[in-house]
Amino acid sequence: MQHVTSFERVAGGAPMNAAIAAATYGARAVMLTKVDNDHCKRHMLNLISAKHR
Repeated sequence: MQHVTSFERVAGGAPMNAAIAAATYGARAVMLTKVDNDHCKRHMLNLISAKHR
């Protein structure tokens, strides 16, 4: 990690992408997952919540 010059937090992965796509097209989608209790927790929950609206 000593050569890293930038970092971007993103959420995704196939299950989340599929749930968001299904919901976008009107399907009722539910995603069960675990969110770690670390510095990215609030960011991830906000991102998921924003996609839900």
